[in-house]
Amino acid sequence: IDKLFSGESDIVSDIFDYKSPNHSETQKLKVMCTIKEINGKQYFIGGVKDLTHEMKTSNDLIERQKDLNIVYDTLRDVEDSNKFSIQSLDANCKFHWTPGIYDILELEPQESDEHENIILNCLDDNVRKEIEDKVAHLPPNELLGNHELKVTTGKGNTKFILLNVKKAYDDKGNFVQESAYCRDITDEYIQKRKSEFLSTVLEYVHTDLGTGAFIWD
Repeated sequence: IDKLFSGESDIVSDIFDYKSPNHSETQKLKVMCTIKEINGKQYFIGGVKDLTHEMKTSNDLIERQKDLNIVYDTLRDVEDSNKFSIQSLDANCKFHWTPGIYDILELEPQESDEHENIILNCLDDNVRKEIEDKVAHLPPNELLGNHELKVTTGKGNTKFILLNVKKAYDDKGNFVQESAYCRDITDEYIQKRKSEFLSTVLEYVHTDLGTGAFIWD
């Protein structure tokens, strides 16, 4: 108020806590004051706005965002340790992912991603067409399961993923969502192939060179 009368400011405002006898909760009030000259006379004009609901809503949103951040970080930790991600396609034909997908496919997020199946984009063209055809003809609520696929990542590296896809429909038969579970199985895939190779070598050695003989070059 002093700033108004001293000429330091044309208008002043502040937020105050106000406890009214008619309200059980403390209200948040924004008080605004100014001095206006009308017909040669100065008038002190003030206004009050109740911000209680707005500030409560804002604080609720902040707390909710904090909770979502905790969930997001927890999910990220789980995904990092298990190398998996979930992709979904909604009824509006937009894609959504949990955060681990970009790590698995070694990609940088792009604005256009919501219109792209970034998992299938990393497949060989022939394999992609095969998977797209199977998904297109997938019966409602049935699982296209455990497909081991080779992908080329955004950095040009070769990885192997395990892909499961399921499509959901409502009671009227309308498409609701397509969900894809993607897991990075590169390490276990390579280990599996090494084991298969060693088993083949051992079988060859056992058959052609006699039991107990082994040659390693």
